[in-house]
Amino acid sequence: MRRTLVGTLSMLLLAARAAEAQAPVPVAEVPVIPNDTLHDVALTRLENGHPVIYVNPVLMQRFGALLAAFFLAHEHGHVAAGHVGGALRDPLDDRPERRIRLELEADCHAAQSLGASRPEVLDAAVRFFTRQGPFRYDRQHPTGSQRAARLLACAPAESGGGALPPPGPPVREVVDDARLRISAPERVGGDLHADATVWLDGRLLGTLSTLRFPHVLEVDAIAAGAHRYRVALRLYSFDALLQLNPAGTADGEGDVTAGPGDELVLTWRPGGGAALVRR
Repeated sequence: MRRTLVGTLSMLLLAARAAEAQAPVPVAEVPVIPNDTLHDVALTRLENGHPVIYVNPVLMQRFGALLAAFFLAHEHGHVAAGHVGGALRDPLDDRPERRIRLELEADCHAAQSLGASRPEVLDAAVRFFTRQGPFRYDRQHPTGSQRAARLLACAPAESGGGALPPPGPPVREVVDDARLRISAPERVGGDLHADATVWLDGRLLGTLSTLRFPHVLEVDAIAAGAHRYRVALRLYSFDALLQLNPAGTADGEGDVTAGPGDELVLTWRPGGGAALVRR
């Protein structure tokens, strides 16, 4: 009887400890430690029974502030979902289909958090993964298309979740019929991306981008008629490791007829100049 009681108490104690170890930890209590020797942007490990997030600050900087914020939210998603070691409760379970499922779970947690608090970060992540399409980092990660679809499916309704973005840049601003809009496409010149500095009638409007915010410039108090524009592009391409590399520059100028409520779209083709065309 004594042995039975001791054995039962031992089993209950072990079960309690296991439940405590798997209980979600508030993300505010999870330390984030920079480590530039990581081969990944970020990962989560269990150390002394507690999750720790490690980030590679060099890679984070290359991806930019918005995507860096998403990758950190993704790791917080692993913590919130009770994952261990970045994507696994059991490190011995290395099945690709399981790891892919858990990566998507972490993306879902990130989308639910960011959709309410930082929708611009969620939007940047959706655009990034949409551009990746069928590409995946390795066989244990989802494709870009899978990740974009999951982010949109999990995003709160008020953040615009539920459908894949249409061709062209997603527009979140309230349309003002008294303004001229100048927008960037998903890409220029095939698979290239660009930052574009735009002047209209000698006035510097600012810089828009196919990669980061803003994707749209708006011009107040513009008269209908012919306008003179100038565009200066800085071109970029992604290599096989998804590192962004300079790919040259391009310029263009010309005349375009537009007025309040119209939209001009940035265009460029290899061997030609940059242009603004009326949509």
